[in-house]
Amino acid sequence: MDWATIVVSLLLIGASAILTVLHIRSRRNEKKQFCAGRFKSRFFKKQFARRIQISLMLGITGIAMLGSQWLPHHALLFGWYWLGITAWVLWILLLGLVDVFATHRHFAKQQHDQWIQQVKQPVPPES
Repeated sequence: MDWATIVVSLLLIGASAILTVLHIRSRRNEKKQFCAGRFKSRFFKKQFARRIQISLMLGITGIAMLGSQWLPHHALLFGWYWLGITAWVLWILLLGLVDVFATHRHFAKQQHDQWIQQVKQPVPPES
């Protein structure tokens, strides 16, 4: 038994559970606080879905790593199994990058819209 793999697996499963609970709590708070327009609500729904998906995928990664302890150590099977786990982790990283990009784009658009509103405000005449 490889204790390092077991520890990392358990840490991933624990982090997944904690992140999932935090995302659900955050979503409930957002629903209570915001009676915002359609765009903002749609953004937060998609953000929640992305983040829950990533959190759960981290847990599945931990379970898969833990499951590797009971795999027969045939080189080809073991190699394909860990190649699959590596591809899964790369997919998680890609989803994380998509979330970062989408969040940045959303808040940049909000900032731009606020700037446009400030520019459109009439300038009071000087006397």
